Order: sequence, then C-alpha cells, then structure tokens
Amino acid sequence: MRFLVIVLWLLSYPSEAQTITAHFPQAANREVRLAGFTFAASPVFSQATADASGNFKLQFPKEYSGAALLEIKGMTSVIVLLNNENLGMIWPNLTDYNSVSFTGSAENNAFNGGLAIYRESNAKKLGLTYLLPMYVGEDKKQQFFESELQFQRNAMSTFLSSIPENAYSRYYLQIRSFLSDLQQVAKGSGEVDLAEFYKINFSDLRLERSGLTKELLDAYFLVAEAQSQNVAEVKKAIDHVLLKISNPELKQDVAEHLFKNFEQQSLFQASEYVAFSMLNSTDCTLDGRREALFEQYRKMAKGQIAPEITFVNSNKNVKHLSQVGSKYKLVVFGAGWCPSCQEELPKLQSNYDKWKTKNLEIVYISLDTDAESYKAFTANSAWITSSDYKSWEGQAARDYYISGTPTMYLLDRSNRILLKPVSPDQVSAWLEMQN
Repeated sequence: MRFLVIVLWLLSYPSEAQTITAHFPQAANREVRLAGFTFAASPVFSQATADASGNFKLQFPKEYSGAALLEIKGMTSVIVLLNNENLGMIWPNLTDYNSVSFTGSAENNAFNGGLAIYRESNAKKLGLTYLLPMYVGEDKKQQFFESELQFQRNAMSTFLSSIPENAYSRYYLQIRSFLSDLQQVAKGSGEVDLAEFYKINFSDLRLERSGLTKELLDAYFLVAEAQSQNVAEVKKAIDHVLLKISNPELKQDVAEHLFKNFEQQSLFQASEYVAFSMLNSTDCTLDGRREALFEQYRKMAKGQIAPEITFVNSNKNVKHLSQVGSKYKLVVFGAGWCPSCQEELPKLQSNYDKWKTKNLEIVYISLDTDAESYKAFTANSAWITSSDYKSWEGQAARDYYISGTPTMYLLDRSNRILLKPVSPDQVSAWLEMQN
C-alpha cells in the first residue's frame, strides 16, 4: 500500500499531549505515524518505530478533537478518533480491521459499534427492498416487510441517539454514514436523503477534521447532478457550502476543490458559478493564484476572443497565434516537469494526424524555464511549440490566467474560444460532433 505523502507539523506539547499506546505484532520494527486532518493538509502529530514485539506510543495534542490516520509504513493504515482520551490499541491481524480493539476509548468503541450497525442495516435494507415487491397485496407479509425496512432505516439514527451529543464519534458517524449512502447511490444501489446535505455546516471544524469533506462534496454533487439534472439545484448547493464558510483560507480551498471537480466532470456552468461567486465575494480577498484560477471565467469564457500569443523560441516560422490559419486551434499549456503533461503528450501525438484532417492545429506553450528542458520535452512535436522560459510569469501564461498544467483552450480561426477541454478525448468527441 502506498505510504501517503503528508505535511509535517512540528509540535511541542510534552505536558499537553494525549497518547496512543499500541500493540501491533505484525508491525514489529516498522515506522508508524499519526496524522490529523485539515481540508488542505494532513498534519503529522508524531511518529515512532515499533519495537521487536510491535509495541509503540504516539502522541497528539490534547486540544485536537477529530479523526486521525494511524499509518504503518509500507503496510496499511487505520482511522482512529481522538477526543481528549489516552487510549490503548491492539491489532493482532493487520489485514482484518475487525480484529482492532480499543481500551480507554469510548469514542472509538462507539465508532466501531456504529460501523457494524451501518453495515448490517445496509445489507438488510438491500435485501428487504428486493423482497418487498414480491409480497405487495399480501397484507400481513407486506406489512411485516415494510415495518422491518423502516426499522433498518432508523437503526443508525437510533444508535447515534445513544451516544452523548458532545462525543466526536456521534458527529463523525453521521457524516460518514451520509457519505457512504451517497457513494452507494452513485454506484446504483441504496437510498439517500439529499436534504441531509443542507444540515451540514461546512465551516464546522469537526467536519474539517473528519478528513471527509472532499469526498462528501464530490459524492453529493455527483448524485445531485445525476438525479436533478438541474443547474439551479447545483448552484443552490454551492451557495450553501460557500456562504457557510467564514474562514477566508478555507473558503478559497473549498472553492478551488469544487471548481476543479466541476471542470473534470465537464460541469462548466457549475465551475463558472463557483468562479464568479468567489470573484464577486465581499468577505474573502483572493490570493493571486486563486484569483488567476477563477478569473479564467471572466476573461476566458466560451465566446470570448482569446489573447494574442507571440511565439518565442518556436520550432516554426509563424510568429503569432492569429497567423495560424487552421479552422480550429488547440492551445495547450504544459511543461516537461509536469507528470500529467508527460502522460498527455502521447495522446496528443496519437490524435494529431486525425485532427489535422479536421483542420485543427496544436499550439503548445511550454512553461519550461530553460532551452535544454524545453527542447527535450518538445523534440518530437510536429505542431507549433513556443517557450519564453519564464514559466508562470510568461506573457502567454499570464494573459490566459494559467494556474495549472496541462490547460487547454480550443479556438476557432478568429481566436474565439469554443471550448476549454479537460482532455484530448474531449477534443476528439467535440470534433466528431461538428460533422
């Protein structure tokens, strides 16, 4: 299992620390570490090396209340809930989460109990939902199945009501079970009440520390868009998320995540709405990178005329973008140091001859900063290439508000923006639709 790259948070809290005392026999002599959650990062609280018997101790700040990831390097990881408890853990079989046990932790025992109830009730709901139509009209049997189905639907909420209101496990299980419901519906099974989304306060520190916010947003909008197919409903949900967040940095982080997710899903009206919401916000001053990201939709929207580009260190004689006479022009911003650009380059090459028959030319603007890297990256390019070696500060990158690579714009002969593709496949699909 890949060991996650996480941001190291150096803390000093000898007298204000809580501890996890653990015995994981299969983790003998392994590096272990404990990381909490924020929206943008995973701060590492402490790390240690298990002894020859698999014993180790980890610390975390007393004031931290939330979920955390306990990782055994090169092996596996497990979620634990932290809330002012010194706890013990025993995990005899690292391949079986059900073998984990806790001492001194009401939070984690409640968490484990909730997970078991959710799995059991979910399995029973699927079975009952399948059986119920077979007994419609048979009053007693139908009534029995309907009653049992309702009981299973209420099983999780009944369990949650037994947990103290100030317990983090109660909050975490609510969010996690709603997320799981969304994910099941996205896969084509189960049921979910989308109205529960509007009960969530996205400014709540408990949510940020759950580590579930990004998954929750992605799953909700995937299901909501598929079910409603109504842009107004999606915009309403975006407002609910962003207007609830008072922390400017968190608001920008969440807005950027939404924006990029909508772009990847080709939900351009939604991404445009996020961009304009942030640009017009009076309670959040955008940093330079986010301003450039969102400004694309103000000045680089479909139908606008794209800025002129003067080619520098080009492999062709043509000097300006406006001199490219093809019916369509695909302007691509990328760089040799960008892994995604390296992956995309073969796709551009494999499509190039086919696109030429559709009268499309590629213009590749490299953000490489030196001639050697630029030439190595574009050596096999049959299309127009250009690089001023100024990376993000280059004129073209600034004029087009480039904040990430690869970024593409599909233009017509007059440099009018037709599409902001997210992949070469989308370019091919768009071209096929024109004929």
